[in-house]
Amino acid sequence: MQITRGWHAIGVGLYHVSSQTLVFSDLHLGYEAELHSKGVLVPRRQYKETIAVLRKIIESAKLVKTIVLNGDLKHSFGRISSQEWNDILRLIDELRMHCSQVVVVKGNHDAVIASVLAKKEVIAVDEFRVEDTLVLHGDELPTAHQIKTTKIIIIGHDHPAITLRHKSTSHKYKCYLRGAYTRRTLIVQPSTFPLVVGSDVAKEQLMSPLLPADLRRFEIFVVDEKKLEVLGFGRLGKLKI
Repeated sequence: MQITRGWHAIGVGLYHVSSQTLVFSDLHLGYEAELHSKGVLVPRRQYKETIAVLRKIIESAKLVKTIVLNGDLKHSFGRISSQEWNDILRLIDELRMHCSQVVVVKGNHDAVIASVLAKKEVIAVDEFRVEDTLVLHGDELPTAHQIKTTKIIIIGHDHPAITLRHKSTSHKYKCYLRGAYTRRTLIVQPSTFPLVVGSDVAKEQLMSPLLPADLRRFEIFVVDEKKLEVLGFGRLGKLKI
């Protein structure tokens, strides 16, 4: 599914055909360690499930030169848990088997991530450019300089999702949002985080300062994670939900 010019959605991954760049957002590695520290005991399956998702999308894209991890690679704030440390190092090794460059765009959860990435000679950046597209996490507004030559902006941060109903049943799906920010096309990417679907864009206030309070004019693209299909559902304001 082409989300916007040059960018195709493959499940929760965004693929730029001409540059062979694949973007993933919000992995939140180490979520289980955070729960364990609060006394909530859950089986540790996040890393295995995350890798399964990434591999499936990379295989579908076929030709990948660059993989961009767009913010919130780790989950905890202000520290690096042992699970985060180990999972991030393993993840980079895994991704380098499928591409020639791994880029980490810093998110609001990634303030102290540099020491981990340095072990694999990866640098965390504030933004990444793919031709006329600006990729940034979305927790802060871009500067006028950042968007001067930009036509498309891709952000994560908000984990968008939508609840669809059929008769007496309902199901929440991850989704993309497509709208505008200062006359640029704005794409909000769903999270790669496998344990939580996300925030319902029809009911919950999203956090990114790039997004308006009223999202009714934004278009919704629903993700079928099993089939890696992405389906356009039109504008949020016209959906009967």
